[in-house]
Amino acid sequence: MGAPELAEGGASAHMKSDRNRVRRARLQEIFLTKTRAEWLELLQPEFFVQPIADYAEIAEDEQPWANGYLTNMPDPRDPEAPFLPTVGPPVRLSRTPASVRSAAPEFGQHTEEVLLEAGFDWEQIAELCEAGAFGDLSQVSG
Repeated sequence: MGAPELAEGGASAHMKSDRNRVRRARLQEIFLTKTRAEWLELLQPEFFVQPIADYAEIAEDEQPWANGYLTNMPDPRDPEAPFLPTVGPPVRLSRTPASVRSAAPEFGQHTEEVLLEAGFDWEQIAELCEAGAFGDLSQVSG
């Protein structure tokens, strides 16, 4: 990597001291000098390394789809849309398989329902809403 000073102290040193914070900063600086592909090419012959994928890369990879980690479902906001990609069930149970039955709630979708269950009345909810207690709910449908 062109930084022999980093070899001092071994790889098992804990990352808690000031010296190790400086080492982490130096490693960050070094890693920014090459692309991910270049580092993989340099490191893979000697080390088992794999890139960390971002969300877009994961969505483009066929394996998460094949394993059910990602799935498609109808978009409740737009029935004309072909599908809504979403995260699949994180656990696989053979006797009681999980499935995605609905989309995640929209921001603020259940605010009124939760507040009513908590004992607030409509007048109190309106006052809280006018005071901005829930952010900007004007864009929320439903």
